[in-house]
Amino acid sequence: MRWFAGTEIEEVYALGGNFRCPQAREKYPDFYDNVAMLCRFTDGRQGFIDGAVSVGYGYDARMEIVGTRGAMFIGRTAQDSVVGCSMEKGIVQPFVKSWRTLFTEAYYEEDQDFVDCILDSHEPRVSGVDGRMAVAVVNAGNRSIVERVPVRVEGRKQ
Repeated sequence: MRWFAGTEIEEVYALGGNFRCPQAREKYPDFYDNVAMLCRFTDGRQGFIDGAVSVGYGYDARMEIVGTRGAMFIGRTAQDSVVGCSMEKGIVQPFVKSWRTLFTEAYYEEDQDFVDCILDSHEPRVSGVDGRMAVAVVNAGNRSIVERVPVRVEGRKQ
């Protein structure tokens, strides 16, 4: 969301729970299999992240960007472009089962960018700051879940 917004996340408010993985509760009390997080950017814009693991139906990673003049929908849930139709099952389109297959092209592009950085001596498109800020947002979200209050993101660029 930071990349699309072109600005930093300033504050988050998150709710989370463990509804699908009860076997993890005792050993990992801060493991959340379901999270909803509202984000406020430094320029006042808002974003919303929700996620769930162990959903059973597949791997669902999509993004919607709603603007003042339209919307963009990014991502897919279909495993491939093949759609089946039969009297017995109706319309069937296999759902993506794993992040490994959903992001194959993205991982290739990341690897290629890394090689290009070495060969052409330029900075990567994704920096260490991006990684640090992802961790800072998650940490703020975890704190918000526990404290049940909005939390400012620490370490963000001013």
